[in-house]
Amino acid sequence: MTNPQALGDRISKITDELEQIEKDLHSCAVSAPLLDDLKSAVDHLRTTLFAIMSGDSSESANATIVKLRLKRAIQISQQIRLDIDATEITVDIPDVPLLRDSFEQTVSRIERLLASGL
Repeated sequence: MTNPQALGDRISKITDELEQIEKDLHSCAVSAPLLDDLKSAVDHLRTTLFAIMSGDSSESANATIVKLRLKRAIQISQQIRLDIDATEITVDIPDVPLLRDSFEQTVSRIERLLASGL
């Protein structure tokens, strides 16, 4: 289990670092994919924090996180399709086969879930 004081220290450090990154972004060109990765990570953290802080009594924070993660996965999948259609993603990108494998495994599990009726 994480020590609350140690976690608090880490939160303070990452908050300071994010503030510095925000300042630096105004004066330095950064690639769009790198910015998109940062955005995704910050969005995920924001979603997690929202779920924890909302304290919805009708469902657990974890259930809220899962629902929000599904919505984000849908958004990312839609953007990937657009990137493929716009030839922003090509066969030359090494991660394309890994992405395909990940999607195939995910689709397989979704089909199994839907068939189970759970």
